[in-house]
Amino acid sequence: MTWSDPASSHSSFSSIALIGDTVFCAAYPSIVFLDRNTGAFLDALDFYPPGSSFDMQLVAHGTRIYWGVTTGTELRFGYHDLATGSGLNDLVPLSGPAGAAHVAMDALDRLWIGITTGNVGRWFRLDAEFTQLASGTLYESIDDMCFVNGKISFTGIMDSSISTAYVITGTPQP
Repeated sequence: MTWSDPASSHSSFSSIALIGDTVFCAAYPSIVFLDRNTGAFLDALDFYPPGSSFDMQLVAHGTRIYWGVTTGTELRFGYHDLATGSGLNDLVPLSGPAGAAHVAMDALDRLWIGITTGNVGRWFRLDAEFTQLASGTLYESIDDMCFVNGKISFTGIMDSSISTAYVITGTPQP
């Protein structure tokens, strides 16, 4: 998706999320706020940490915008609460460079983050204040994840030597 506003330096998005009448767009190095009805630029906040090697992914939940991004050998994530104006940021050190982060929220207000580091898919489940509840590995990669119909779903590469992909719906066991 691309967008261009002559009054703004933001011209493309890696992810979008919606709360009420506001569309939130990940546009390096900011999250851009647009009016849902008119498309008008409302605001932008700098959330990208320095050194981000991949585009930020967003997910909206309640009054919060959650985000995840990798920076070299760190997985960084956080939220911004629109009702209070407050936020929280955290990170998980990784053993090596990682691919793009994928984020999802489940029905119990837990943040799920999936990444690929080396040839291994890794997932993390965190509570609302980012205490790690569980983590694990999943085949060779996690290429996407979402929460639909009460279930978390992952997709990725199971075995690249035989060109096999997977879709898993449900909670992986650590």
